[in-house]
Order: sequence, then structure tokens, then C-alpha cells
Amino acid sequence: RDCIIQAQSGTGKTATFLLSGLNMINTKDKFCQVLIVCPTRELATQIFSVLKHLSKYTKIIMASCIGGTSIKRSISLIEKGAQVIVGTTGRVYHMMEEKILNIDKLKILILDEADDMLLMGFKEKIYDIFKELPEEIQICLLSATMPKDLFHVTKNFMIDPIKILLKKDELTLEGIK
Repeated sequence: RDCIIQAQSGTGKTATFLLSGLNMINTKDKFCQVLIVCPTRELATQIFSVLKHLSKYTKIIMASCIGGTSIKRSISLIEKGAQVIVGTTGRVYHMMEEKILNIDKLKILILDEADDMLLMGFKEKIYDIFKELPEEIQICLLSATMPKDLFHVTKNFMIDPIKILLKKDELTLEGIK
């Protein structure tokens, strides 16, 4: 099911969505199955680093599509059959627009720091990405904050999402477990 997850930094959101996404990968299929989109280069780089560590002993092919980095390297990795792609909104959108990144068989789209992307400057590009999504796909939005406006926006592209909303004052070790 689609998911909306709100929890403060340090609660394990990144590990949760990466492990869940890695679990969905069929290593025999050489196409993008998991797409993780972030608003900033720094966050995308951090997530890609964690992804490399978590998948170290697997045969999973991954690529980063991050603005400000080598576009030729991104293209090469996508064409080699990257199964997991972590990228910034602009670069992912560009790769799709240029028909380099095909998401026809995508299993899950993860938007980290979704509030920043949807409520700020990336709203139109995110909507354009959603227009290209296959019908049978899981969408996960994650963020430390979830403004009420964001829930209105999600109604346009999510189907009966599970909402896991952990407020800062409810944060306990037991809650994180």
C-alpha cells in the first residue's frame, strides 16, 4: 500500500525505506525497480552511501542521478540496468524527459523529504514524474514534518495510504522500535 511516514531525524526512516525497497528487487531483471527521489544533492548522496553499505553483499545494480555530478556516468549506470536509482528531482526528471530512464516497470517510488519537494519549487516536476508512473506502483512519502497542505496534495496521486505519523513529543525508544 501507499505510505505517508512522518518521523523526526534519527528514527531510522532511511534504513526502513532502503531495506524495504531492496527487498522488492528481482536481480534477474535489469531495469529500474526502486526509485528514490530527494530535494537536495546532499540528501541524495547520503542516501546513496547508505544504500551502497546495505546492499554491499548483493548483486543489486544501483545508480545515482544527482544534479551537479557527471551526467554521462548517470546515463551509463542506467543503461547498464540499474535496479535502484537515487536522485534529485531535477536530474531524475531530466533522465525521464530524455527517455534515458524508463519507469514502466517501477515497483516503488520513494519521495524523501516530500514536504520540501511538493510544497516548494519541485511540485510541477514531481507531478510530471507521477504522470509517467505505471498503474501498479507503491508510493511512499517520508518527511520529518508533514504540513496539512501536503495531505491535500497527496490525494491526487495516492490510493488510501497508510499514515504513520510520529510527533516529536511522542518520540520514545519504544516508539522507534
